[in-house]
Amino acid sequence: MEKTARRLYLVDIIENCIVDAVFNGILSNRRLVHADDLSFYDKWIPGELFENFQIDTIELIRTMPENDRESFLRKSLQQFKTHTPEMRIDAFYDKYWYNINPDEPDWIINLTHKRKVNPVLKAYKKHFSKFEEYTAQLHLDYIDSSLLKTSISRLPSNCESLIECLFKPNKYFSIST
Repeated sequence: MEKTARRLYLVDIIENCIVDAVFNGILSNRRLVHADDLSFYDKWIPGELFENFQIDTIELIRTMPENDRESFLRKSLQQFKTHTPEMRIDAFYDKYWYNINPDEPDWIINLTHKRKVNPVLKAYKKHFSKFEEYTAQLHLDYIDSSLLKTSISRLPSNCESLIECLFKPNKYFSIST
């Protein structure tokens, strides 16, 4: 029997981005220098990661069939309640460890690796509500049919309206022909 892939919702995507950043060095050599420096992650998570989250969320929703959009936002919003950073520590370690050693997924993450991951988890916990609030507002805007009234402050800096981001090609989201 073939296994069906589980659909990823927004919290899954955030977690995967953070694990990728820590493991693959997207944070470059700075992550090694700042491994225990919470202030570094306090800037990166609500800054660069959050801005990319906004842009990627809009692009993801924009490319979905229209009848899937509200459901995806609703389920993502529910996931913010069931996948809080406090509830996901072990899952986060597992995702991180799987990248290091996929042949031994049951191996317990050691203290050295926890020291690399823990400052990121602390910063993620601190800024988690920012991602949740953004998702909640997108969901409300969508279900209230107030897309044209969407506040510019909730949009990625490259969009003037949610309609522009979702439906019109622009320099960030061009439609291939």
